[in-house]
Amino acid sequence: MTQRNRAVRGLAALLVLVLVLAVGAVHYGRLWLDMTSYNRALASGDADAIAWDAAPELLMVKAHHLAEAGRIDEAIAGYRLLEQQVDDEQLAAVLYNLGTTHFQLARQLYDQPRTNVAPVIQQARIAFMRALRADSDFYAAKYNLDYLGLPRAETPGQTEGAVDDVADPEAGGTHRWQLLQEFPEGMP
Repeated sequence: MTQRNRAVRGLAALLVLVLVLAVGAVHYGRLWLDMTSYNRALASGDADAIAWDAAPELLMVKAHHLAEAGRIDEAIAGYRLLEQQVDDEQLAAVLYNLGTTHFQLARQLYDQPRTNVAPVIQQARIAFMRALRADSDFYAAKYNLDYLGLPRAETPGQTEGAVDDVADPEAGGTHRWQLLQEFPEGMP
């Protein structure tokens, strides 16, 4: 091989390397710009800036921001969509967030007259139980499931105004989950 052929090959390899680096720089630059625009939109409260066909990590952020904005039904739909898309490692977090969003919905519905929140609370319980099936060591899901769990009184021997899961608010009873000022464990 002549000196000239080696120089041409070296130049061709250098050009290929520059081309690959340029394509990589454009690709990662585009990702950086997308993430920057998503962050700006979310900071201004615009969860709609993230499309429903975005990556699962972005959908998780979108659903969380929708729940924070009080758009609970859309957030629940987002978490249901995520259930089908995430891998096993992320499934517990998605189901946990679905449970906390159902709980948030139950708290909103409870303030409306003649609204039965039991089915919504049951959906929260199911989501927390499924999160525990996906990750049996998920403490926050265990904690929240316990709060939404079996009926119990606030103090031993208490009967009047007992805290249980089937209490009638008009008769002076209180659901245990109603006593919470905030979520027992928040959404990540």
